[in-house]
Amino acid sequence: MRIVVAVASLLVMAHDAVAQSFCADLNRVVPLARSRFWSIRDEANRRELKTRVTRNLPGASECWYQDASRAYWCAWRVTPSERKDEVARLASAIGQCDRVQHAYSDDSVDETIVFIDLPGSVSIHVNGAGETVTISIGSTFSIPEPYPQAP
Repeated sequence: MRIVVAVASLLVMAHDAVAQSFCADLNRVVPLARSRFWSIRDEANRRELKTRVTRNLPGASECWYQDASRAYWCAWRVTPSERKDEVARLASAIGQCDRVQHAYSDDSVDETIVFIDLPGSVSIHVNGAGETVTISIGSTFSIPEPYPQAP
């Protein structure tokens, strides 16, 4: 019985450590939304429509900034059978990081979507379709055009 309790405690501690790591990484990215993530865009390609970034979220197979959507994106590869669970896991993790509720849409057999509005005029969308789950983070704060680029 003690072994079961010890294993359960270790699993809870491991889950908490992963959640804290995800929150720490997310909390370093979210504040950059108001500047269109300028400071983490790859310097060599900052003006491209899809730009590599220097900061990725844990476990993501790829992260980038997309100028057309003015958002930071990350993608995770999953099997179609894992898609709904992964969307729910990511949405739950984001909600726990910022103590916010999310709006969940699972009306489609092929796609699962979660919308999360964070304080500070930031919106996060978690989308699962096919073999990919993506997160996009963007500012809902009005940024004047033309956007004043950082030096």
